[in-house]
Amino acid sequence: MAKYNTLDEFMTSIDDPAHVQKLAALIQWALDRFPTLLLRIAWNQPMLTDHGTFIIGFSAATNHISIAVEDKTLDLYRDTITQAGYKSSKRLFQM
Repeated sequence: MAKYNTLDEFMTSIDDPAHVQKLAALIQWALDRFPTLLLRIAWNQPMLTDHGTFIIGFSAATNHISIAVEDKTLDLYRDTITQAGYKSSKRLFQM
């Protein structure tokens, strides 16, 4: 697996242009909404952090985009995520 150092490198690794567009929009929405978050590449995927603490991470697979958050945060929104038709596990959901 390639090691990505930038968001652009990560994005060029995604085959589906729709996933790239959706992921870029999600990351930009989060950065616009929460301007204190910092974007970095960690564990070979884009993550947003606050004071060095992981807040949210993104990854792409063939059939979905995964969004990882702390389990307590995901629990707050699990009903909404489920109602929207997305799959979820303890610490991530798939779009």
